[in-house]
Amino acid sequence: MSKRLAALVALVVACPSPGAFSDEVSSLRVARLRCESCARPVGVDVDRPRLSWMLESDAADQKQTAYQVLCATSGDLLTPETADLWNSGRVESDQSIHVAYAGAPLASNQRVFWSVRAWDRQGRPTPWSPASEWTMALLDDADWQARWITDGPPTASASPIAQAKWIWLPEPTNAEGATNAAPAARMFRKSFRLPPNARLDGARLRTTADNQAELFLNGRRVGRTDDWRLLQSFDVAALLSLEGDNLLEVTAVNGAASANPAGLIAELVVPVEGAAPYTVATDQTWQAAEQAAAPVWTSAIVVADWGAAPWQAAGSGELHPPLPIFRKSFAVDRPVRRALVHVSGLGHYKLRINGQPVGDHFLDPAWSNYEKTVYYNSFDVTPLIKQGENAAAVLLGRSFYSTKGDRRLHGKLTDRPPIVIAQLELQYDDGSQARVVTDESWRHTAGPYRHGSLLGGVDYDARKLPAGWDQPGFDDSSWKAAQVIDPGLGRLTAAAAPPLKTFDEFAPVSVNEPAPGRYVYDFGQNAAATVRLRVRGPAGATLRLTYAEQRHGQSPHANDGQGLVDQSGIRSPNYIEYTLAGSGDAERDETWFCDLFYSGFQYIELTGAVPAGAANPEQKPVVAELTSIHVRSSAPTVGSFACDNPVIERIDRMIDWSVRSNLSHVLTDCPHREKMGWLEVPHLMWDSMANCYDLSRFGPKICQDIRDAQRPDGRIPTVAPDYGDFTGGFAYTPEWGAAGTLIPWYVYQWYGDVRVLETNFDMMRRYVDYMRSTCREGLVPASGLGDWYDYVPGENPGPAKLTPPELSAMAIFYDCARVVADAAEVLGRDDDASDYRRLARDVKADFNRRFYLGDGVYKNFGSCQTANSMALVVGLVEEDQRAPTVRALVADIASRGYQQTSGDVGFHYLVRALSDNGQAETLYRVLQREDLGGYAFLASHGWTSLPEAWDAHHDSSMNHCMLGHIQEFFTRTVAGIQPTAPAFKSLLIKPTPGPGVSAARASVETPYGVASSAWTLADGRFELAVVIPPNTTGRIELPDGSVHNRGSGAHRFTATVSQPSAP
Repeated sequence: MSKRLAALVALVVACPSPGAFSDEVSSLRVARLRCESCARPVGVDVDRPRLSWMLESDAADQKQTAYQVLCATSGDLLTPETADLWNSGRVESDQSIHVAYAGAPLASNQRVFWSVRAWDRQGRPTPWSPASEWTMALLDDADWQARWITDGPPTASASPIAQAKWIWLPEPTNAEGATNAAPAARMFRKSFRLPPNARLDGARLRTTADNQAELFLNGRRVGRTDDWRLLQSFDVAALLSLEGDNLLEVTAVNGAASANPAGLIAELVVPVEGAAPYTVATDQTWQAAEQAAAPVWTSAIVVADWGAAPWQAAGSGELHPPLPIFRKSFAVDRPVRRALVHVSGLGHYKLRINGQPVGDHFLDPAWSNYEKTVYYNSFDVTPLIKQGENAAAVLLGRSFYSTKGDRRLHGKLTDRPPIVIAQLELQYDDGSQARVVTDESWRHTAGPYRHGSLLGGVDYDARKLPAGWDQPGFDDSSWKAAQVIDPGLGRLTAAAAPPLKTFDEFAPVSVNEPAPGRYVYDFGQNAAATVRLRVRGPAGATLRLTYAEQRHGQSPHANDGQGLVDQSGIRSPNYIEYTLAGSGDAERDETWFCDLFYSGFQYIELTGAVPAGAANPEQKPVVAELTSIHVRSSAPTVGSFACDNPVIERIDRMIDWSVRSNLSHVLTDCPHREKMGWLEVPHLMWDSMANCYDLSRFGPKICQDIRDAQRPDGRIPTVAPDYGDFTGGFAYTPEWGAAGTLIPWYVYQWYGDVRVLETNFDMMRRYVDYMRSTCREGLVPASGLGDWYDYVPGENPGPAKLTPPELSAMAIFYDCARVVADAAEVLGRDDDASDYRRLARDVKADFNRRFYLGDGVYKNFGSCQTANSMALVVGLVEEDQRAPTVRALVADIASRGYQQTSGDVGFHYLVRALSDNGQAETLYRVLQREDLGGYAFLASHGWTSLPEAWDAHHDSSMNHCMLGHIQEFFTRTVAGIQPTAPAFKSLLIKPTPGPGVSAARASVETPYGVASSAWTLADGRFELAVVIPPNTTGRIELPDGSVHNRGSGAHRFTATVSQPSAP
């Protein structure tokens, strides 16, 4: 071959024309087809669903240059010649995410099959992808033929209080007759003697107080009440005495910042053999005093009757009736091609068809602002339907939807009937269709859940679930007809966020008996979980499972207690009572899965039964198995991190367990005490979470919750859905409301989702306008809690102590204005972009005039960590002051022995300020600091999830993710993976070795595929292996300063780097 010919051949091979290999099949492959970011979704309720796919290739530097999408009514029609819904033809584009369907109009319940092929960099087509599919939801409200049904009005119950009055220490009364009392603690007591024929078994004390109270009987603690609206009921049989006097003592606290109504009400009822019950009730015969070491006692005064203002809303956890179950028999007389069901039940529901559960979800539907949005779920139930008689059955539970009568309440008191709506769509082989819908023909009765409280637990009586209730042939003639109801709720909306499901199972690592008859199970992991119980015993026997994260007897700040369970961090009451059905066979177990409640716990205290193998002289039920089953959002895991430092890996696991435990229907603050969507956490923890979990569908759900919660004036409350009943900074704080502006932007940045900006831009803009409307002096918006839970050793955590709340509020105001301007630019709203860019400039100038003190320090009350970090990260620092501001920040941290002081708000900015300004070594040292108040201390003192407070304060939750911001450092800085364009279309890999780590690796599944980084450092030699996903590009920056630009594929690099010193 001549040299000239050889050169031409080489030129052609190296630089092929786009169509040169049109007949040659590419090694590029199309995989992971998704519709609306979900694989094979059922229940898509957008007219033009968006389609995405990933590309796979063993070759380097590959990308898509064109694509073709086929959509059809059956898989057999997925060819270019026969696709009857859409054939996009060849589209010259590298777009492989969010391609909008542009075919024939789609109908409710329609099933769509689809396939994709792409053309690679050389213009070669890929094989057609394996077919995928999606199914439409009910697209129009008129498509709902089902009606909401309920079990009818509850049966009237007797008042839980017969004789007691609200009492208080004598003080001036207000117009309502209730004490207008100063915020303070007051003491109350009553001495009494029981009749000799009193029966202690069954003695109960009912009480509540405004605001809270702790009760003691004969010197032993009874319990506490934290919400005046909820009448607590305590079993006090074991605390009473038939010999001599009994003494009931109460310390009640009136909260708030100024004088306000205060009261205590309590009634002890003790059964008496052959006579009326003996009652001790609060009234003027009680004694009252100011709290003191030597109190001066006086007679209490009656300030109100039970049910009178201002406490007329007070209720009892015993009042709500047992939760109903529903059923319906229906006939199918021909072969079924497909069966779909659309269903919602409030508060929660479990649907069964022919004795089988429908789906694998936990606690459907998702929580929402029920007045505006009610979610329903759609399932393909074809395999469950048979010819002949069929049966559909529903069991209902409670949630935030209805809380009156719950045994523990936090937030708004709501009183709504249990309701369900279901529509079964039957498509027969012959082309005909039929529906089964909820209406008056359904039957109901009281079910096994005798009590249901999302926060306080459930009572389940297995005797009350009739055998065969969910199967054909069951005789429901004694059940009552359902009642159709218009509940006046929001629009039925197809659920799009990942549902809750069950995951890891934990058997107990130990079981012991700290007190006679009280057994504590340790599951080894603090997690959001439910339980599976296997037990045998007589019908009607009742056992109790009490949840906790801590045990009595623990060392300060450590999880090493060996005593009974301690519910300080999760609050009480929080328990399950299970009443056995009894099989009649002493050797036969019954198994129960708690499907309508979960809590956060590591420990369970068992009473009323014994573990298998334990002594059982009283012949109590025997628990053969008790398992903790983790529940969380099924948002897919997309990231991982590992390194050669075991302390850092424990920290990562500890934080991850708090993240996954709080990935619920909202991002909860904790999985037990409140379960509320406090809004600062999702935006401040976004990068940490998104590096580990796919939030592409979870983020828009948060945005919907916030839109529904936003007030007409633009204000966004601290929680969404807005279940709170708060005042002051707990009702509104700008750093919390900022989620309404920042989360839509983060969803766009991480997933390239422009629609989330279009849908939420008005919310984003209105919130910034609201902050502007609250400015009373210059451009300083109204402030609130500020840097919540910042750390001052030895002080209890709470609102900001070290950073002016006005400073953090103004920094957030600036950041939100800047983001609105950026979002407007993406959406082509040029006027808005200009207006909010101008506002941001004005805020920046005013911020620096007010708060910059010079020498790199922003105003603070003893530590500049949060103030400087926020100013650096959001862009408030003038460029010529950046270096001194960083130096001052690092100096503050170093002067404290690398102790961080930033809290819930500030620590996110501290992590980012140090990472982005060449100070990763400082973060490595903060991370590995072993003294009280840091991550390494927590990880080495027994905590398996992240506590709420830096010092694991005893009264705090031990499963909060709000201080977990260091996780973003692991992936973003240690491994060095971060996006530089929306959806990781381009990315930066910039690993950063540091003290205590000589090897690390991380991966993140981006919308285009997996990006990964793995490095080692030994004897000054740094080795890095990276993977860039197809259809993207990467910039690799090595620690020696060298820069390498690469296309997709696997790449390796080496550099000479100084070994970091020990931490």
